[in-house]
Amino acid sequence: MDCLNIYEHFYKKAQDVSKRMIIAEMQKAKFKNRPFLTLHNKIIKNLHNYIKTNFTNNLELNFKESYSIFQKKYTYYEGTESEKVKWILEDEIIKAFKKNQTSSYSSFIADLAVETSLRVALNHYNNYRNYYQLIYHLNKYEYFVFHDFKGIAFESSEYFKIMMDEKYPHKVKEREQKLKMLALQSTTKKETKNITTKSKSDKEQDIMELLDSFTDEEKFLIIHVINNLISKSLSIPVTDLMKLARIAGTYEDLSIFYMSPREVTPYSKVSKGIDYYKGDKQRKIIDSTILKLSTFKIDVVNNYLVGMKTKYLQNKVNIRKA
Repeated sequence: MDCLNIYEHFYKKAQDVSKRMIIAEMQKAKFKNRPFLTLHNKIIKNLHNYIKTNFTNNLELNFKESYSIFQKKYTYYEGTESEKVKWILEDEIIKAFKKNQTSSYSSFIADLAVETSLRVALNHYNNYRNYYQLIYHLNKYEYFVFHDFKGIAFESSEYFKIMMDEKYPHKVKEREQKLKMLALQSTTKKETKNITTKSKSDKEQDIMELLDSFTDEEKFLIIHVINNLISKSLSIPVTDLMKLARIAGTYEDLSIFYMSPREVTPYSKVSKGIDYYKGDKQRKIIDSTILKLSTFKIDVVNNYLVGMKTKYLQNKVNIRKA
């Protein structure tokens, strides 16, 4: 039996079907002038319930040990995703499956593949809400990639930038100038003085621009830092805590409210911090977060992030020496 071939066949089939269904739902809703947020939440809720009712409940109830082992495949093997799936299906899982099962192993693999594929699709669609909102408003379904961009946030993808420029053509140069100005404002006393002379409305507009520039990944890293500070009984000044609540509390993924934590990607990002990411992505997310936070002068968090970056660089040097 070619376990990997069965798994990948049903994984891809489930991915293709779910993609077509979501596009169809979006196009139907757009035709009826439905708000995207209402549609998005409906799709997330319905897909979550469908996965749980038709696959997860059965796998957890009737194939508990085998299903549990598959969820921990990253602790059993190192390699590509396909390699890990192949090896664990041909070894640990089939051994556990044969203990108490007389049903078809290929059927189990098919259900496992579909459940996994749909959960990945659910998390992706949820995490890329702003990306698909642009597609919805602009009818740019040729950019409906339905997979995470490798090594970058979707805001940095060419597709997203193209759609943003089409939706807000008058703001292309304005956005670039604003971000550059905000990054420089905290570097000299002269620029700081300029900020204080601005009217309240100008100040608030600048602050909103910077707040809106934080990505969800940067917000999750900030929450990770806050959690670590709390666990170490390190106090955070009330003024800083209020700022941090406004910065990090506006992330868009709501799945933590109605899904199991192990199914929620943002939960993993908050729990693991930069360890969730690989390679140079770790440094990039620390640098971007430090840069954006520097304007707000939240020393307790900035100092922690600087220490995190120092540790990352030291580890990188040690790896090269090893």
